[in-house]
Amino acid sequence: MSKNDIPRWAVVLVLTIVGLFCLLIVVYFLKPLSPPTPRPNLPAGKAGDDQPVAETPTTTVSWKIFKNEEFSFKYPSSWSEAETTLLSTRTSINISDGNESVDLPTRLEIISGSYYNQELNRFITLDEWTSKQNFPSESYTTEEIALEGWRGSRHTYHIHGIGYFNTVIALTDSAHSTSMLLISYRHSSSEYESKMPKTLDQILSTFEFIDEAQPSPTPTKSAGNSQRFVSEGCRVGGCSSELCVDGNSENVYSICIYNPVYECYKTARCERQENGECRWSQTEELKACLEEKSAI
Repeated sequence: MSKNDIPRWAVVLVLTIVGLFCLLIVVYFLKPLSPPTPRPNLPAGKAGDDQPVAETPTTTVSWKIFKNEEFSFKYPSSWSEAETTLLSTRTSINISDGNESVDLPTRLEIISGSYYNQELNRFITLDEWTSKQNFPSESYTTEEIALEGWRGSRHTYHIHGIGYFNTVIALTDSAHSTSMLLISYRHSSSEYESKMPKTLDQILSTFEFIDEAQPSPTPTKSAGNSQRFVSEGCRVGGCSSELCVDGNSENVYSICIYNPVYECYKTARCERQENGECRWSQTEELKACLEEKSAI
């Protein structure tokens, strides 16, 4: 065999490799194509990614019910019982989801009543109140809103550095009225996708004002209401709302260690005492409660 002769086995190997390569090409081009991923059905209006897919609302049948002399509403059953604080010109209702901290506000707060402006020496309207609010500009959105005949606006914004959003709904019964209903709702970015946070929208759908023409039943303990009174110029502070301090004082913090006696302050009176300081009024009811809880 000369030097230019190619071994038979080498020829067979080359032909085999070429044949396998051609077979792979044929198989690749003949295999059926995967069907395209179906797009979700979108409502009429915007198309594509600009239109979010609506989720099925969660039922509110098993939710807790809050009711006082002014209104009633439902809220998730996993949240705590509502706590009512009576101020001199308004009422504050706070409902916790258990995640609050020094930097993280309560999940839901509803304030009803009026705001007195010391400079103007009178109660102010909703428009005047709104004009004095400095809502954060980050991710800020707003729109007009109506609820049970009351009208106002929604304000949603991001709290920088903490990683949550807050939605404030400010309502009044008429343009020149000083009666207000302020609803503040803390939520995550997942509920920022729509104009109105989903859970808050569900709460508002259950909201009903009580007809003043009919006598309102007195709230019972079964309604999950607890009330404390806070006089003008004083405020409640501390991790468990156990401190009564001056309203002009700086933020007052306390160690977040639960004590059974703190339950007594949920129905106590935070008032300015004879010495000019804001303290819990030592009523017979508070003394009895403190003595009972201290024994636990």
